[in-house]
Amino acid sequence: MTEPAPKPLRTWRPMALWSAAILLALGLIWFAAAVVVPFCQVRSIVREFREWPGRRVEPDLIYPTDGVPRLGGAHVAARKLDLYLRLPRGLAEHKERAVHLLAYCGAPAVPALIRALSDTDPAVRRAAAAALWWRFPSTEDAIPALELALRDSDAVVREYAEQALKRIRGEEPVK
Repeated sequence: MTEPAPKPLRTWRPMALWSAAILLALGLIWFAAAVVVPFCQVRSIVREFREWPGRRVEPDLIYPTDGVPRLGGAHVAARKLDLYLRLPRGLAEHKERAVHLLAYCGAPAVPALIRALSDTDPAVRRAAAAALWWRFPSTEDAIPALELALRDSDAVVREYAEQALKRIRGEEPVK
């Protein structure tokens, strides 16, 4: 009769648990670095800006321009603000202000502004249309989204989209 083989000193279960714990920790670190930290940075900056209630003006007259450098420059700020705009309204309560700040990021902001034209909040859509009108008069990438905005339920969004399209198409001189 042969003797049973001795039990191995280590089994796969503890190693699997340690591996899973390490992967979970790395995932949490990534989430904090990629989502939580940028969200907190953007939220603290947009809370500082105060709107002028009842005024419909271009973003230049409302917001100081130091927010973009504080977020890491135009490209980094555009990514962080775009992330903020994709979050649900319960987390990102100042989306309109974020869109106004996004207007100062230059060309990297255009895709995020185009996405903001389809937001559920009319104030965000207004701000996006205004930013495309005032800050990006030659952005042809925005034409399809602006044409859709011409059928928006909000009259101000329709007006800003129309003005932006006129500027892009060269029907209105750039001021």
